[in-house]
Amino acid sequence: MDDHRHRFLTLALQAQALRFGEFTLKSGRSSPYFFNAGRFDSGAALVVVAAVEGLERHAAVRAAARLAAAQGGLAGEHRGAVVLLLPSDDPLDAGRRLRAAIAQLGGTTTVGVDVALPESLRSSYGEARRCLEALVTLGRTGDVSDPQGLGLTRLLLGENGPVELE
Repeated sequence: MDDHRHRFLTLALQAQALRFGEFTLKSGRSSPYFFNAGRFDSGAALVVVAAVEGLERHAAVRAAARLAAAQGGLAGEHRGAVVLLLPSDDPLDAGRRLRAAIAQLGGTTTVGVDVALPESLRSSYGEARRCLEALVTLGRTGDVSDPQGLGLTRLLLGENGPVELE
């Protein structure tokens, strides 16, 4: 097993993020294991959500997985987008690195990013996804943005409520 995979599995087991037993998933299916990324309490992580054009989806996911593995993170695909979870504190830099990795393979990527604490991972994914959708709606293909980078546009195209105004 590769060293980074071994380190990740060790960390997941220590944090009890990966558990074995009999679990019933939300879908109703049974599973012999359960992975709960919210159990990692080592601080902030980044959620990176990207739409890729001009490159086969699987090639884009592999490029993202290489980038994530180099940083001890995770990568995959969710609802048609490439998604990364990275242990870092610079969201725009992470988005730019993904954009560069995809560009090296001949593709173009538009990236939404957000910083997540373990307990807010789900909402941070939603924020990153809304950033991506706003960039696509605005025709800003190839851009990278976090919620703050969208400014007023975020309010006009995203969820509009008191929390977003703070």
